[in-house]
Amino acid sequence: MVDSHTQEQDGVEYPEIEQILRNYFKANFEVLWEDALKDHELV
Repeated sequence: MVDSHTQEQDGVEYPEIEQILRNYFKANFEVLWEDALKDHELV
């Protein structure tokens, strides 16, 4: 049995949402990475 949390990467149920998220992460990569480093007090 496969639930929605264990879907294969290429078996995306909602490709339009995947594209929106990919674009968001690409556009905000540097900010997200910097925030993560600060959150973990690495910088």
